[in-house]
This record gives sequence, structure tokens and C-alpha cells, in this order.
Amino acid sequence: MLSAYAGGTIDDVRTLIARFAALPGMTSAVPFMVTSVLLLPVAGAGLASVSPQLAAGTFRTYPVLAVNHLVTLGWGTLLAMGAIHQMFPAMVGVPRRPGRGALIQYGLSLAGAATLVGGLLLRRVPWVAAGGLVAWIGITYFLWLTARIARRRRRWTPEASGVALALGYLLLTATWGVLAALNWRWPFWRGLLGDAAWGVHAALGLGGWFAQLVVSVSAYLLPRFVGLHRIEARADAGSGETHAGAAARAIPLLPALLPLNAGVLLLVAAALLGAPPPARFGAALLAASGLLYAGSLLRVLRARQQAKPDLTIHHWWAILGQTVLLSILAGVWAAGGLGTEGRRAAAAAAVLFLVGWLSLAIMGQLYKVTPFLMWYYRFALGIPAAEVPRLAAPYYPVVGVPSFYLTLSGSLLLTGGVLFAQPALARGGSLLFLGGGLLFAYAMAVSWIRAASLPPRQ
Repeated sequence: MLSAYAGGTIDDVRTLIARFAALPGMTSAVPFMVTSVLLLPVAGAGLASVSPQLAAGTFRTYPVLAVNHLVTLGWGTLLAMGAIHQMFPAMVGVPRRPGRGALIQYGLSLAGAATLVGGLLLRRVPWVAAGGLVAWIGITYFLWLTARIARRRRRWTPEASGVALALGYLLLTATWGVLAALNWRWPFWRGLLGDAAWGVHAALGLGGWFAQLVVSVSAYLLPRFVGLHRIEARADAGSGETHAGAAARAIPLLPALLPLNAGVLLLVAAALLGAPPPARFGAALLAASGLLYAGSLLRVLRARQQAKPDLTIHHWWAILGQTVLLSILAGVWAAGGLGTEGRRAAAAAAVLFLVGWLSLAIMGQLYKVTPFLMWYYRFALGIPAAEVPRLAAPYYPVVGVPSFYLTLSGSLLLTGGVLFAQPALARGGSLLFLGGGLLFAYAMAVSWIRAASLPPRQ
């Protein structure tokens, strides 16, 4: 598929770009996702290069920090912002497509992330501070755009509240990061120079922003992917409950989000105060939140109504398993039963969370969302939007199967290498993750080129 365009002329490329831009599903949110997917193999290569340092316990070197922000900002946050631009209006019932404001925010976010990562790679602390500040401006603008949509809402669901709360944590994470970078260049607060600063930043970003967002979005999307919302809506037809209300019960958010937020706040307090007891209690709460969420996931996945293969569902089974694994790791550490230092245990958990749990969630959803956003399948077949989640064919791409197993096994091996200080294990896991990222980026590129090359069928 890709080779068909390798020998084309400039006019062929321009024609392809023009057809791509004219797709019915093309919006200003798509560049976020395209860029993030292209950055995934870059992040994987960076991870392979720093994996021995991670296994050795040197977590705060310039290369490690650069790769960390490439994964969190370039892969995770940039893609999440594009998805929210596209999905949040539908969640709150506002018929609005992302416009020019989203493109402006994309430019700010990308420029900020690139400057920050470049500053870390080149050891230019002023660049790190400048990039963090530009990224913070982009995030602030993003929240303002989202707030404008929220004010026009026609409905408000628990999932929307979870997304809104996650966005608040995103702003706090970015603000703390900018303060830490400025303090790094022009010291004004000694407490921001040690592990406490990074502990607060990690707790806010990983727990408050990423975990809360994925849990909330999965509560909105996953019941629809498995058909559970139709069963519950029929069961509650006599009560007049809407489909959204019935689906919300499939993954109850409050029991999972309450201990999640309490655990994050306790970890922040422990980092600021340098007090281990609040950290262990916070880890215990995070473990409880994870087990509650895992139970909800198990209920939803068991209720799946489709017999056809679906790669997204494979991803969610893996996420369920890693949720339990992360909960066990947090619970055992909280009880004092993990025979390793707290920094190493936290680093291993962060690796499993970012490289495994979060990446599997993003990749699994994109197998569903990409045809839905790019509309190459919906408009090629001429079917209504409501039927898209029921299609199995585009959700089990052959190339996605090895990508799934490489990403899953790579994340587990890399986590084991970090936790048990085994450089060879960490390097092997990172190389497997890199292979999974390359295959995934290829699969997405093929789907996007097909979107522009195949005319809609009436």
C-alpha cells in the first residue's frame, strides 16, 4: 500500500493530501493523532537507548527525562487532547467539530513539547523552561476551548465529570512542571530541586491526568463497543432511562475515582512532606481503585455480545490484567512486602503504566476510533455512524496482532528489568516495545492512506 506512492510525482502527493483533507471525517483533531502515532516509534527507540539506565536506577538523567516527556507529552498527552477535541462535544451533546482553535493549540503543544525534549537532549535548561512554558500555554488554551463547549452542554454525564477532573489535573501537572523547570534554571525554591518535585509531578500526571482520563473515557466507550448499553437500555425501557444513563452503570465511576483521587492527593502530600506513611496509604488507595476498576472491566468484557474477533477487546483484556498487576504491586509495596527501594518500585510501576497500560489503551482504542474518525470504512461502505462500532473487520487487522503481543510482552519484560535491576531484560523488553510501535504506526499509516485513496461508495 505504501509502496504504491513511493515512486509517485509531486502532483500525486499533492492530490493525495488534497483528498485526505477533503475526507468527511477530517477535522482539526486529526493532526494530534497523526503526530502522536508517528512519534510512537521514536519514543520506542528512545526507550531502548535508556533502558540500561532505567535498570541501573538512574532515573533522572537528561536522556531518561527526555524519553519520559517524549512518551508522556508526545505520545500520550498530544493524542489524548486530539481525542478530547473530537469526543467531548459528543459526550455533552454539542454538535461541534474542532475548528481553527484546535489547530492553534496543536501548534503550541507540539512546539512546546519539541522544545522541552530538545532542551533535555541538548542539556539546555533554558530551553526546557521555555518549552514547558509554551506547552503550558497550549494546555491552558486547550482547557479554555473545552470549557466553551462545556458551557453549551445539553447533557452532563459522570464520564464528562471524570474527563473535566482529569483536565484539571493536566493543568496542575503542567503548572508544576513549569515551576520545576524555571526553578531548575533560576533556583527560588529548594524543595523543587529534589525527588519531591518529581514525585508531585508524577502523581498528578500519571494518576490524576492519565489514569482518570482512561477510566472515564472507557466508561463511556467500552460498554458501547461490547453492546452492553443496548442490553441495559432495553432492561430499563420502562423507566424511561436514556441509553447514556444505562451505559454509565456498566463501569460505575464514583467507586473507582474516589479512591483514585484520594490516593493521588496523598502521594502529592507525601512527596511534599517527605513522609512515607501517607505514600503507603495513598498506594493502598490506588490499589483499591485499580481492583474496583478491574472488576467493572471484567463485567463489561464478559457481557460482550459479538462473536467476531475484535483486537480492541484483546487490548482491554490485557489492560484488565495489567490493572490487577499494578494494583498488586501498589498494595504489596504499601504493606511493606516489596523487597526493593521505593524509588525503584515507583519507577517500575510508572514504566508498566506508561509503556503497558496506557499505551495498550491508546492503541486499542485507535483500532476502533481511527476508522471512525477517518471514516474510511463508514463512508466507503455507506453505512450509518451507529453501525460502525459493530463492525469487526477493520478492528482485527493482521498486522495489529504481532503489534499487540510485542507491546504487551515488551512492557512486562521492561518492567521486570527495572524492578529487579536486570539491564538485559530491560533492553529486550524495550526492543519488543519498539517493534510493536513500528508495526502499529505502519498499520495506522495504511488505514490513513486508504482513507484518501479509496473513493466513497454510494
